[in-house]
Amino acid sequence: MPRVRITELLHEVARETGFLQAFTNLRTNEPHDNENALLAAILADGSNLGLTRMAEASQGVTPDQLVWTKSAYIRPETYRAALARIIDAHHRLPIAGVWGQGTTSSSDGQFFRSANAARARARSTRATVSIRTSHLHPRLGPAWAVPRQGDLGRDA
Repeated sequence: MPRVRITELLHEVARETGFLQAFTNLRTNEPHDNENALLAAILADGSNLGLTRMAEASQGVTPDQLVWTKSAYIRPETYRAALARIIDAHHRLPIAGVWGQGTTSSSDGQFFRSANAARARARSTRATVSIRTSHLHPRLGPAWAVPRQGDLGRDA
């Protein structure tokens, strides 16, 4: 499989799904007219690279453009709307039927020991743990459960 730059992939996904149209201006409700700035801001958000470093790594996009794009266009509701467009596009693909009607979903959990778990085990006391679960529905997208705290006894 050939190597593809993430920006090229995002541009192709945008063309195929129209997901960028979901990122509308907070005040005017119009879509962004600079696809490069919008994709760079989304990529910076998703990679935790930061807007300044993303602008430095991008051609033709300034930090100020990315700050304005993020504040005016990128919100939880626009992410949800964009994800819905991508999911809808997936379901229109012929291969989607191979996986069924989209009536089942996937869930996963992760177990995180707290920083004091090793010390607690050494002292024969209890330590706090965090359990995070995620849920992926084929038609509704991801949902995350609220992290729950537990305790880790000596036997764990």
